[in-house]
Amino acid sequence: MLNTLANEVNNGMSIGALLKIMMAISFTENSFQSIDMVSEGIESRAKNLSGDYAKNFARHLQASADYDTRDEIIQIKVPTLVLAADNDFIFPLKFVKELADGIPGVNLTIIKCTGHSLLLEKPEEFIKLTLGFLSQISK
Repeated sequence: MLNTLANEVNNGMSIGALLKIMMAISFTENSFQSIDMVSEGIESRAKNLSGDYAKNFARHLQASADYDTRDEIIQIKVPTLVLAADNDFIFPLKFVKELADGIPGVNLTIIKCTGHSLLLEKPEEFIKLTLGFLSQISK
């Protein structure tokens, strides 16, 4: 999916269209208070982005799609927190659990009713879990 989106961007997809797709696959329905608010946010953001944004983002998508560290995660030897969203379309729970299973002593926490942008959807919960984890490992 990421490579397909990157190809569309490289073939001339507008920044506005890219932002609409990314919002649709990064957030849950509950995050959108109104379609007008979403449209205004997309239009405003698209106006403020440089023309290179879409091409750079396409490179990011391609790198993400092709990046595979499954054979390397066993080497992680430090306390690790993996925060996951239960409705993440980009990195589904199946893959998050596979990642977490490969990290010795991992702390996997799933945040309910969130998508890929869980930091933006549930910032208070994200911060509380992160600070809680950091306080545990600093003892």
